[in-house]
Amino acid sequence: IQDHIKNVARTTLLLSSEKAREVAKSVIGFAKVCAVRLPPESTEALLDDIIEALLPWANDSKNRFSLKIRVIFERLTKKHGEALLKSSAIPADHKILTYINKQAAYKKRRHERVTA
Repeated sequence: IQDHIKNVARTTLLLSSEKAREVAKSVIGFAKVCAVRLPPESTEALLDDIIEALLPWANDSKNRFSLKIRVIFERLTKKHGEALLKSSAIPADHKILTYINKQAAYKKRRHERVTA
């Protein structure tokens, strides 16, 4: 079953190159399901495809795509670590990943300050 899931995920993530926003929204939703529900071994094998599919939409301000993508990358960072995500991304995208991780750390520190 794991092989079938990987094949379906790779095929679905290839659709992210479409210009249609409806398709991109569906791909982002599928990537979130993969990031949250699949075991770490499966998502690690798909990490290159997930990053390649989502980062072009990370700077999009319409339909809150950037927020959804940030949540997905926060989940993937918790699951795999920042170093593995950066090694899977091209160097031009390291800034975006660093920014997402800084924002998550700031949010966590702020939450701890408020609850303490």
